[in-house]
Amino acid sequence: MRAVTGSTRRALVVADLPFGSYQESPEQCFATSARFMKEAGAHAVKLEGGTEMVPQIEKLAVGGIPVMAHIGFTPQAEHQLGGYRVQGRGDAAQELLATVRAVEAAGAFAVVLEMVPGQAAAAITETLSIPTIGIGAGADCDAQVLVWQDMAGLRGGRMPRFVKQHADLRSTLLDAARAYASDVESGAFPAAEHTFSAAPGTVTSQRVGDRLRIVDERLDAIAGRRVQHGPVVPVAAVVVEPCGGGGSRLRGAGVHAPTLGRRTR
Repeated sequence: MRAVTGSTRRALVVADLPFGSYQESPEQCFATSARFMKEAGAHAVKLEGGTEMVPQIEKLAVGGIPVMAHIGFTPQAEHQLGGYRVQGRGDAAQELLATVRAVEAAGAFAVVLEMVPGQAAAAITETLSIPTIGIGAGADCDAQVLVWQDMAGLRGGRMPRFVKQHADLRSTLLDAARAYASDVESGAFPAAEHTFSAAPGTVTSQRVGDRLRIVDERLDAIAGRRVQHGPVVPVAAVVVEPCGGGGSRLRGAGVHAPTLGRRTR
């Protein structure tokens, strides 16, 4: 959060309150939000939930902390909702409308509508006096938002129906990493144009190799192993792929540990 607030000049920075940091009580919610404002420089906070979050929204509004509500599908309650499901269909649309009226009355300055039928989102937007921000809620909301990794194509696999990928950064980055690993393994990189020259009589590659072999032998002695020296193996690249849940994983292709030879026990 500090990195974001420190690099913005005109954008409104809204801190998305983490799961478990505000649901317990209005007091817990206020304490968490105040830290985001004072320590991280956030301009406002966002919390997920419907009418059950009205006391928290009221506490923040009275305390001078701008708060954005988030209703419809709420990712932090994914398991309670039974997975990624559209909210507010049929008779549930009226309940959704009552919920947004409640959070507006409690003091929310805006509301995110996620995975809500377009007709319901349009009716809500027309009813409220505060802005609506849609994500999978049709074209009639006052504003739109997407997770930037989805928008830029950084994630692979199945995308939600409402996502439009405006680029394919995942393929671009993977291709670049594979090309880099291939160049290192083949010896094409670094080439002469990527290498600094030294004054005559300073450090030669043979002296560097001798020093590295001494270090390698000492490490093997500590580990109780012998080393059979061979050619220096270049270090290739580690390819990091994003995966579900916001984490990442390493691809095995092109990943090598630096070594001076083939080790034997």
